[in-house]
Amino acid sequence: MYCNPEEVYRKDMGWVQSLFISYLNTGENSGKGLGTMLLDIARQYSQEMGLGGRFHLEAGSLYNSEQVPHIFYRKYGMNTGRPSIDRKMDSFVRKRKKATNLDFKIMPMFYPPIEYDVKAKTSFFENVKKRFLAYFKI
Repeated sequence: MYCNPEEVYRKDMGWVQSLFISYLNTGENSGKGLGTMLLDIARQYSQEMGLGGRFHLEAGSLYNSEQVPHIFYRKYGMNTGRPSIDRKMDSFVRKRKKATNLDFKIMPMFYPPIEYDVKAKTSFFENVKKRFLAYFKI
């Protein structure tokens, strides 16, 4: 694992210092707890560096396109800050389904997870209604 502190933009906090994990690979030891241990070490190291336990990485399928790490990171408690993608990952977790590079592309993931207000997002029909009423000044 390689990591270094950097400033990153989080939708819930703005610009903050966070530990960027540029390389994380457990090799053939997948499923033995090594990945979780490495993320625990990164969280602790981030805390010791005064970064508040924050870390982030780019989840991708560089080493194995048949099994991407996104679901593992989601189970650990990380998220993308994008509700639709996080819900899709949650569906994979619930169904115990393995994800491939066809399911998820390379994307940033954050710990602790980015907080977002799901209820603040209005539906398509609510937006149409609002614009309609505003247009006709009703």
